[in-house]
Amino acid sequence: MNDSKDKEESDLVDVEINEFVSEIYANKMPPFSPEDTYLTLKEVALMLRVSRSTIISWLKSGDFIRPIVLGPYKEGNSKAAGNKVQLWRLSSLREFINERDQNYHGE
Repeated sequence: MNDSKDKEESDLVDVEINEFVSEIYANKMPPFSPEDTYLTLKEVALMLRVSRSTIISWLKSGDFIRPIVLGPYKEGNSKAAGNKVQLWRLSSLREFINERDQNYHGE
């Protein structure tokens, strides 16, 4: 019975993630594969329902997957000039969440 409940919760998380990604990319032109989607720190924080500083803290302690780092960005007169862009691949986040849930539930 507990496995059934865990499966339902896992399925619900997948549905929420898919809806979240679809909402973010509603105005993007196809084709794009949801599994090849990359999310910013802000988007990851929204998806996980935690603050950006929580994710940064997890990164520092080694409790969160490392992002893909692009940069430094130096184009134009942007305030972001010189900053590195950090992105997380959606499929990697799904794997991380599933592993964390399995460890939490002792499977």
